[in-house]
Amino acid sequence: MAVTPVFGLAVCSTAARTFRAVLHAHRKYSKVSNAVSERLQVFESLWEKKCNKKGIEILEKPLSIRLADGRTVKGTAGVTTPLFVAHSVRAKGALVSKVNGELWELGRPLEADCELQLLGFDTLEGKQAAWRTGACVLVGVLEGAFGAKVCREGASELGLYCDHLLDNSTLSLNDVEKRCKEAAALKLPLSRLELNTEEVRELFQNCNLRLQLVEEQMSGPSVTVYRCGDSVGVCKDPLLPHTGLLKVFKMLQLSPATLPNHTELLGCMRLLGVAFPGEKDKEEWEREQEEARRRDHRRIGTDQELFFFNDVSPGSCFFLPKGAHIYNTLTDFIKSEYRQRGFTEVVTPTLYSTALWERSDTGSITAKTCSL
Repeated sequence: MAVTPVFGLAVCSTAARTFRAVLHAHRKYSKVSNAVSERLQVFESLWEKKCNKKGIEILEKPLSIRLADGRTVKGTAGVTTPLFVAHSVRAKGALVSKVNGELWELGRPLEADCELQLLGFDTLEGKQAAWRTGACVLVGVLEGAFGAKVCREGASELGLYCDHLLDNSTLSLNDVEKRCKEAAALKLPLSRLELNTEEVRELFQNCNLRLQLVEEQMSGPSVTVYRCGDSVGVCKDPLLPHTGLLKVFKMLQLSPATLPNHTELLGCMRLLGVAFPGEKDKEEWEREQEEARRRDHRRIGTDQELFFFNDVSPGSCFFLPKGAHIYNTLTDFIKSEYRQRGFTEVVTPTLYSTALWERSDTGSITAKTCSL
């Protein structure tokens, strides 16, 4: 496994050749636009530059790795990876790890004596790593198979997502699922680079919108970008070693998306989905979703005649008598509590000038969805 230079480590000299081999193997699956092809060439150039540049050297000294179950494993600093440890102790299902409490990619070499946790899909960290990787796969499918312009991608508590622009075409969720599964089966390695602002601008020079969005995400002097097959994007958190660990994809919905500070951009759509290491994980997720729907307070409150919803006030409750009684009881209770603590009340207006929203630069957004 090639070592990525995300953390300033020395890189395997064959990395660039490995990427070219992966690129050629992937050609059978996707058709690459000129813009994407140029981006890949820049990534390879930056990769080789990082390979040739002397990074922080880690002496190959013995180290002690303490596992969560109390066992201790011996290793070598700068060589032994969490993935190697997982194989040596026959730990199945590991997707990501924690080293001394810090999220750590399975393929990143360990640097010193540490406590190591191997995390699977049954943990939040493992699930998020899987969905971030699934988003990388989805980007490659949308760009390569459908010619979409990707704006941003990532993972949330709902699953993986990709915001994109697609001219004169509609997506079949089943078709996207099938193509994602085919792409993941290629076992494409996920490789990451830490780039400064100048390098980011060079990488995304042929896509102004993508560049603007990446620069807005930068909270420091550098940002981490990934490569998965023919796709290149931004992802600051750990990914899986390769896409082959994802066996099942399910696309959930396609809906309009609004990009912060880019409200003038029309036609941006968000494709939301999930990805799993196996069918059992998918079935467990579906059971959890069904249970969540059964316990949904919006449905329960409606069934119990506490409130209802109407499009004239999106997302707001219209309380019926039973619901109003509960609402007022809770209001009276909290008022009695803060009065005991010396708090007093104020009353503010319910009507305001539109200048308030214009001042915060949200007037144009609000005007499209609400009556002012």
